[in-house]
Amino acid sequence: MSFNEYLQQRFEGTEGTEELRDITRHGLSGGVSGFIYSSELSDLYDRYEDEIEQTLDDYEVKLHDLVDSEQFYSVQMLKEQSVWFFVEAWADVEYERREEEVALAA
Repeated sequence: MSFNEYLQQRFEGTEGTEELRDITRHGLSGGVSGFIYSSELSDLYDRYEDEIEQTLDDYEVKLHDLVDSEQFYSVQMLKEQSVWFFVEAWADVEYERREEEVALAA
């Protein structure tokens, strides 16, 4: 299963679309189930590392761009921020796609 497929399942239905709207407006920093704890973020990064890195490349984002250079950061922090970047970028595209589908159906 790809990260895209995982996210499609995680954010399916009306509730999932509402969560996507919240992510597009506020990001993941407010807390979204499944993307809060360091351990779950690390697991997601390890499982989908290739897709995450490809997306970072597509957006021309380097790992050091994801963290505040004034603060100490760890590999774990880089993993967390990479997952958040991927999910937030995916949510923006997916939410817009779903909104377009609703508009076309109306």
